Amino acid sequence: MEPNESLDLEQSAPRHAAKQIEIPADPELGNWRVLHIVLLVLAVAGFTALLVLIILNKMGPLPFDQSILDFMVDHVRSEKLTKYVLFVTDLAMPAALVVVLLGVGTFSPGPAPVVATALAGAGGWLINLGIKFLVNRPRPPEALRLAVETSSSFPSSHAVLVMSFYGFLVWLVWHFQRNNAWRITVSVLLALVIALIGLTRIYLGVHWTSDVLAGFCFGLVWLVLYTRLVAPRILAQTPTRNQDEQASF
Repeated sequence: MEPNESLDLEQSAPRHAAKQIEIPADPELGNWRVLHIVLLVLAVAGFTALLVLIILNKMGPLPFDQSILDFMVDHVRSEKLTKYVLFVTDLAMPAALVVVLLGVGTFSPGPAPVVATALAGAGGWLINLGIKFLVNRPRPPEALRLAVETSSSFPSSHAVLVMSFYGFLVWLVWHFQRNNAWRITVSVLLALVIALIGLTRIYLGVHWTSDVLAGFCFGLVWLVLYTRLVAPRILAQTPTRNQDEQASF
């Protein structure tokens, strides 16, 4: 083959090969590594402290557990409110999460963000099953419950799942959305969903407050490790459509 022919072949090669999404180093976000370390330390400390207190209390409710549940039962519960609470708590159920994943797929450039989000939630939930089995803490008295639950109480699976799943969506938005107004709006809404779902578990009497707080702590531990070690590898395989579309994700 003549040199000129080789040059012609190189010039005729496709110029629209799929690019790869890279986790951008956004100076506006500060040092993510430091933030991850701080969050990890705080979450581990919170989870460990709650677990130790519960073990020392022989798996029974902590003083604030009983006080908060009594307040919910005596002063907050109502038939009308319970209908809304049941709707909110179901935002952590598989059907609702599938709908959210479909929404992620609609706006994301490729399937990898959907896969990463699903794995974030599923991973935290599965690990939590093992912790629940090992700790085996009883739930609040059945007479106080407004929903049927059969597994052990610590930590709350709902709290772990929503922190892992919806928390990962917050991470996605802050890494791939360049509009600060969208970042803040979506983050606040998702944080509200996470907090409200946690509160519904206490309202319904299926968890002590310490179960929910521990679930949030463990979910955050998983989320930090997942976004540092796993998610970037999955998202690195995502082809971008073009620079403008990536900015809108």
